[in-house]
Amino acid sequence: MALTARSTRSKLRQSGLSVQINEEHVSIVDLLEASNLDISSSDSGLELWDLQFKPEENEKKKLFSQGLYKPGSGEICAEYITVSASSVLNHVYYAYPSVKDPGIEEALLLPEKPKEYEDDGQELYLELCKEANQAPIRIFHKGLLTDTIDLRYYGIHPGGMRAMSLALSRNRNVKTLDLTSNFLNDLDACYHLGQTFSFSNAIKRLILKQCNIRQAGIRPLVVYFYTRNFDLLDLSENILCDEGIEYVIEQLNRGAVFNRLILRRNFLTSACLRPLATALECHDKIKHLDLSWNNFVAPYGPKALFRVLEESEVIAELDMSWTNLKLSTELKHLFNIRTLKKLNLSHNALTSASARVIARNLHISQGLDVLDLSANPFTPSDALFLLSKMKLMKVKLRELRLDDISVSKEFPADLKEILQLHFRRNTIVTYGHVLRNYTLPEKDIKILIMKRLVHTTKKKASKNGVDVLLYLLEKNRTEKYLDLAEFNRCMKANDTQLKDEFLEQMYRSFQGIKNDKGAKSANLDVIVDYIHRLWPDKKLPPTPPPTPPPPPPPPKKKGKKLGKKK
Repeated sequence: MALTARSTRSKLRQSGLSVQINEEHVSIVDLLEASNLDISSSDSGLELWDLQFKPEENEKKKLFSQGLYKPGSGEICAEYITVSASSVLNHVYYAYPSVKDPGIEEALLLPEKPKEYEDDGQELYLELCKEANQAPIRIFHKGLLTDTIDLRYYGIHPGGMRAMSLALSRNRNVKTLDLTSNFLNDLDACYHLGQTFSFSNAIKRLILKQCNIRQAGIRPLVVYFYTRNFDLLDLSENILCDEGIEYVIEQLNRGAVFNRLILRRNFLTSACLRPLATALECHDKIKHLDLSWNNFVAPYGPKALFRVLEESEVIAELDMSWTNLKLSTELKHLFNIRTLKKLNLSHNALTSASARVIARNLHISQGLDVLDLSANPFTPSDALFLLSKMKLMKVKLRELRLDDISVSKEFPADLKEILQLHFRRNTIVTYGHVLRNYTLPEKDIKILIMKRLVHTTKKKASKNGVDVLLYLLEKNRTEKYLDLAEFNRCMKANDTQLKDEFLEQMYRSFQGIKNDKGAKSANLDVIVDYIHRLWPDKKLPPTPPPTPPPPPPPPKKKGKKLGKKK
């Protein structure tokens, strides 16, 4: 462009035109206006002007006519930066679009767009805590990026549940939410937590144990459960009662899926088991059902439940412990469940009839691995009868628990034999206290008889000076058998009465005999032998040597009788 301006100025000088041209900044429009003025006042002919200013076709125009070039690229030549806006707009080769609205109309006329947050919910959680003037929970904030949020025993305030629920609404990371022993007794807290499950998040395991939800809070909590598929739902120890559990059953009827449903210690009665059985009959999805620590005294509820579970094709674990069950024949339905792996009936009121029914149906359940019957009022014979079924190969049970059930001495011995069988090597059997687990030493009845004889005659012996043991020892010197009738008369003479049963026992124990008249005698040699064993110091006084006979008197001498002298 600068070269074009210089050639134009030289041509104007040759033509004699006097035009005042600014050397620094020249506009093509100014040049054209100046040339027109000078030409009109000049005497030069038109032929010279035509020769000097014959227009040349521009290369860009050629390309533009061919569709190979488009003006208005947006790049400005450095020489034309200082050119006025009006001149630039009228320039032949440049076209600049008008300036667009930078956002003033949108800011003034339209409402402010809501702020978009990441799906993990971390930024949203902090913003909501700031809005509610609450301190954020660091464990929860960090857990939004993991698969588990563990807030057990954290003491979360019910007012903080709204921020947590909204943060979890779009989260795709958290799969396990554990809120054990927190305060969800506020209705708003249960409502906001329930609204979380109306969104598409990844929570599969929800643990709300001991949160004091009660009947009023369970309804807004489970309102969207019919759209979810839970691996675990723990609602234990929440005082739901029969009225509260109806809302959970309603969600089951609407299509909710709970692979593991735990309803422990919720003050449930047999009245809620019938609607639960009806729901399971049409929606058989529960694999683990825990109804322990409830009150099922009335038999109609468990009966209905067991009959429905008999047809189940998915349930693997059933916990009915601590429920005051008193059934017997209805228990056979549980052993017809083909998929059942673990059955817990411990701490109930099952009777001996129940034990017999269970024992007779153990071989039917081929898939049952663990059977817990602990702390039931079974007798030792019931426990032994249950154990006897473990000798059968068709019984596939691997673990039999009989804790806190008293057993007899034969139970451990039989168990030892059973565990030595080749198909019972990995079997586990537990039991309670072993009754009479001791062996009495074999007492010699002869020792007891001798001690009783001494004890009976001891008091009288100190008065009359008669020692029965010395009497027997003395008697044995001359006799081999002791006449019991004569012995009794001798004792009576010394104010000691022996009972007939005692004399009969002496006769039987000490190899007694009878004479022709029927009088009974005891072997004195055996009696003396036991006296020497028990009282080795008891001996007869030494017998004095026999007194020698007095010497015979001297013989009288024979002689003459001396007469008296007269």
